[in-house]
Amino acid sequence: MPASEDLSYVLVDVFTDTPFGGNPLAVFTKAEGLSDGEMQAIARELNLSETTFVSPPPAGEEGYSVRIFTPLSELPFAGHPTIGTALVLHALVGGTRIVLHETIGPVPVRILASAGAPRAVLSSPKMPERIADAPPASLLARLLGLAPDDVLDGAVTPACCSGGVPFTFIPVRDRAALARIRLDGALWQAQIAQGPAPHLYALAMEDWGAGTDICARMFAPSMGIAEDPATGVAAVALAAYLAGLRTLAEGEARFAIRQGEDMGRPSLVELTVDVSGGRISGVHVGGGAVRIGGGALSRAALARRAG
Repeated sequence: MPASEDLSYVLVDVFTDTPFGGNPLAVFTKAEGLSDGEMQAIARELNLSETTFVSPPPAGEEGYSVRIFTPLSELPFAGHPTIGTALVLHALVGGTRIVLHETIGPVPVRILASAGAPRAVLSSPKMPERIADAPPASLLARLLGLAPDDVLDGAVTPACCSGGVPFTFIPVRDRAALARIRLDGALWQAQIAQGPAPHLYALAMEDWGAGTDICARMFAPSMGIAEDPATGVAAVALAAYLAGLRTLAEGEARFAIRQGEDMGRPSLVELTVDVSGGRISGVHVGGGAVRIGGGALSRAALARRAG
């Protein structure tokens, strides 16, 4: 790419069919030649939850290479960047299947026709697992600014799970408790930041034993994300958390996750868990995206920053 050519990007809202809902994402569709430092600087400048950078695939492979950056760090895998990037590429080249080679490995994505805009469904390259016990519920309640009995700690209890990115799952009493959350940043820094799962995913369900509708909020200060409107990679890890709470029926278990409502950016994340022999055999996360616009970043300015 010539040094004088600006870097163009597409801006989409992901996990929504409504403009200015969901989780915004910038997709640079021709990012070959950018260094790690340049990609991180761009992501910090745009200051979205994530920004993706697309380049040709590894030699001999199909699809595209994709790097994912938050304002503070690179992620090996993430949901809304995968869904949004796949739908941006679909709009350019068509097709019903796209493989995105992310740091974690190849991530296959299906493109599904619908009555309106197409939807994308990713298949997680990593099966989720429980990775650690959570901090005490009493500490988590203080962390979230809630009363002690707002955080559940009986048959339903907090746990740390990962599907490529680790999260502490914090079940709360009801939707009203979820709306009252006010994260204590100082307490997070002192007690959670260096733990095994520093990213916090609070959730509420009306029926923990058999329900399929989930309301959630996610906080990731270490990524530079005060609160995330929709978190697909957390939905992958959520499959392991739910499997630890109850027996998932053989075949497919489907869940609808509503997130971002308390931020004014309502999102819908669709989670499907494949179960075989009583174990999770596949996890799929789906949703739509709306193109909002786009822009261009000056390569000359980027070069001046680099030296």
